[in-house]
Amino acid sequence: MKSNPIDVITPAFYKEFECAADQCPDHCCHSWSVDVDKKTFKNLKKSNVIVIKNLANEHLKLTRKSLENWGSIQMLSDGNCPFLDESKLCQIHKHSGHQALSNICKSYPRALFWFGDHVEASLSLSCPSAAKNILFNNSAMMFEAVQQPEHKISNDILGGYLHNALPAWMPILRDSCFNILLFDAISIEERLFSIGMLLKQSEQHLETPARLEQLISTVEEMITDGSLSKMYLDLPNNDELKWRVFIHQDKKLEQETAMFGDTIENLTLSTSGQRFDVCRQAVIEQFNQRMKAEKENSAQNQIFANMLKEAKPILDDYFSNKPQVLTNYLLYYFYHNQFLYSSGKTPFQFFRILCVDLFNLKAYLSAMALKDNRLTDDSVLLLFQSYARRRQHEANFIENMEHQLETTGTQSAGAIFGLLK
Repeated sequence: MKSNPIDVITPAFYKEFECAADQCPDHCCHSWSVDVDKKTFKNLKKSNVIVIKNLANEHLKLTRKSLENWGSIQMLSDGNCPFLDESKLCQIHKHSGHQALSNICKSYPRALFWFGDHVEASLSLSCPSAAKNILFNNSAMMFEAVQQPEHKISNDILGGYLHNALPAWMPILRDSCFNILLFDAISIEERLFSIGMLLKQSEQHLETPARLEQLISTVEEMITDGSLSKMYLDLPNNDELKWRVFIHQDKKLEQETAMFGDTIENLTLSTSGQRFDVCRQAVIEQFNQRMKAEKENSAQNQIFANMLKEAKPILDDYFSNKPQVLTNYLLYYFYHNQFLYSSGKTPFQFFRILCVDLFNLKAYLSAMALKDNRLTDDSVLLLFQSYARRRQHEANFIENMEHQLETTGTQSAGAIFGLLK
């Protein structure tokens, strides 16, 4: 079969990825919602391997939502995939080979997305090996174009937008966000504030590319002359708002962590649940210690604010020595998520979600730093990866986040910018 060659934009973190296999600290085949494409669904149901056929008939549920989501795997009560053997190895792969797997199982954590006339390769941050490449590789976000025949990659393309469906504003704004994030003469928070101002103002001009270019030029001038940095420094610090945002999001993530344990009562969690729970427990321990020391005389939001303030020098020291971690994370966030346009988000709505994610990560890191009196690469990797996985499990996470922002009055630009302080 012949087909036109397609440019696949490949970042270094994708090119250098290697699965850790049985050395992985997490578990690919536990507590996921796994869609099965039509071809694989039918092949598994009529497999010549009796054990696979029997498992498929028992645990594959017909959905017919799309060709890529023709069915789904019903996980066992302990969260494990029913196709695992006693050694936690995939029986489909063992008996029938890699090609017999569903498209999702074949590709994870790899993902391909259309972006205009080319395809962009990415990895899911929920995979430990992928997260390590994304966060710590100094060259992680260096790109090269590799041509591949379209028919060889078509089954692996998970979404995105062909040139006739790609909004004209998206590449313009994304390139500008990339450029601002790489401008390291100002702090990462000032860069994000500048991006937020750009995205907020851009929403009135998304249908006018020429006006967007003018707006970008204005923002770049304000970055260079220090105007936006001054505006950022003048932002108020709202401790009550930060506490409300964190405690709500943490509660949702706690519920999701417990969901795939045996029971909430005995706190038997999955491997991924245990990994994220290490990060959560640090917050609980540090918060409770301070509550006792204060003899409950201080408000909860003030205790939380003091925790963040106390941990800030430790975080600042770590990220000054490893500046690529946050820069890579944010570049990846813009690259991988395509402004969450497929979820119906506007550029500034996307920015709000990013700010909440980053704030949550820093809050967990603060508690972990206070507990150990330092941050290590291992602890940072543990949090970013396990947070991404917990977040990815919750299908309505973004909608719940936006509802919470609305009900607490946090959806305004000023409130969101305050999370960066």
